[in-house]
Amino acid sequence: MFQLTSELHFAIAGAEICVPKDYYLHGDSAEAAENTLTFTSSDKRYQVTYKVHANSKGTEQALIDTQMGIYNICNPISAITVGGLTGHCATYGDDNEQYFEARLLLEEGETGCAELEVTLRTHHGDIEQIKASPAFKNLLSGIHKV
Repeated sequence: MFQLTSELHFAIAGAEICVPKDYYLHGDSAEAAENTLTFTSSDKRYQVTYKVHANSKGTEQALIDTQMGIYNICNPISAITVGGLTGHCATYGDDNEQYFEARLLLEEGETGCAELEVTLRTHHGDIEQIKASPAFKNLLSGIHKV
């Protein structure tokens, strides 16, 4: 993994994202998907992934499809606005891992929506603590519509 020594700014399909320094960038792996970047927090307690989806059914439906019958603990899906981008988010998981997932609408097209998926994953049972932390709030505030 590569440690960021300064903030990393990048743009994808209608959004600009800033990842704070001291996160670790994952290198290419067998699981890596096109249009996906994954980082690990400086304390290595969680990972955050940014992924662009094309031709999606919509932000709420994408979250429903993600959670259907897979996870034991699912908080209700709720609306979210981050840096001028609207969408939906949910927290879900099981005894092994917990997730916060936000799907943000980038653009609507004739064949479907382009969305930014922001997923935070932890294996420590502390997802709510992480969501309440300044570090997590800093990550979300680094996302802006362009």
